[in-house]
Amino acid sequence: MPHASQNMLESLMSGAFGTAMQLCASIFAFFIIGLGCPLFSILARMNLMDGNSRLSRGAANWLAVYLPFFFSWIFYQGDAIYQLLSWGGIICTSLIAFILPLILSLRSLEIAPSAEGSVDVYKPLHVTSKKAQKIAIRIILVLAIASIIAATLGLLVTSNIPPR
Repeated sequence: MPHASQNMLESLMSGAFGTAMQLCASIFAFFIIGLGCPLFSILARMNLMDGNSRLSRGAANWLAVYLPFFFSWIFYQGDAIYQLLSWGGIICTSLIAFILPLILSLRSLEIAPSAEGSVDVYKPLHVTSKKAQKIAIRIILVLAIASIIAATLGLLVTSNIPPR
């Protein structure tokens, strides 16, 4: 898409790509973003009220509903929200999608019995010993960390370039 704005949804909702695209983008914005944010706030409030924390309803409302909306208005001005989303995406996605599953795999190799799993994930390489699996996972973990560092450095470089 030539000349798309940083907010892709805004470009799709502008009508420049046809009425069907505008309608689908508007429906997406309403159901996913519009209804997702209040639902997330309610779920966060319920989690704060239940369990070990047992906060009062008012304190849970402040932490899960009012404070996030207050801070969103602060970051909403200018380019700050894009920076916040970029950094949050790199940090959270890196941890959830790359680092934590590999650490969990290493940990499960340490505590699990020596029987083979039900899925042959090393099919072309035929890695069968626990020691070889640990080495392979550690290599993948190092590569994942290197790619995260590269993405972080790329974000640092591009965030310091003034807009045109």
